[in-house]
Amino acid sequence: LHGEAISLGLVAACGISVKKAGLPTEHREKVVSILQHFDLPTRLPKHLSHEKILAAVQRDKKFESGQVRFVVTPQLGSARLATDISIDDIREAIAGLF
Repeated sequence: LHGEAISLGLVAACGISVKKAGLPTEHREKVVSILQHFDLPTRLPKHLSHEKILAAVQRDKKFESGQVRFVVTPQLGSARLATDISIDDIREAIAGLF
């Protein structure tokens, strides 16, 4: 479902934000806890293919002309557009969902 995909995307985006924007790990954990409180998924089933998920993500609006445009959060309530996010960063974030 779309809402489930949004939840998982938030978790992945928080992971990227920890790595690339300095989001404190405890803020990422707070987001995960809130999503879990509302029974939204924060982990992917183990049987899903990492590469199929990455391929689906690459069809998203975050990819424009082969470049990654990604919103990162240095702190809760603040966001900025980042252009230094690599496919490897996204691959690592997806792996963190398993």
